[in-house]
Amino acid sequence: MILTPEMIADMRRYQRIDIRLEQMLLKQLGTEPYPHVYTEQDIHEQSRKMIIRYNEGLAPTTAGIVSDTTTLSKTRRDQEAISDEIL
Repeated sequence: MILTPEMIADMRRYQRIDIRLEQMLLKQLGTEPYPHVYTEQDIHEQSRKMIIRYNEGLAPTTAGIVSDTTTLSKTRRDQEAISDEIL
């Protein structure tokens, strides 16, 4: 199973997804990672995580708030792709 533009359109009812994020999601989850396959749960969970991290990266930062150190150590490829796109 792969993420499709129709699935993203459904997600837009609940999440903020701009064109740039849509392209990132399709690039990451729009093809099967041969020889593995995504389940429907994989697609929804991974896209949910990417959407949250992307939108957090766009939110204005407030001085004096220390970010959670666990977010700094994330190195998965979807997170790296989001970091590269935001910077």
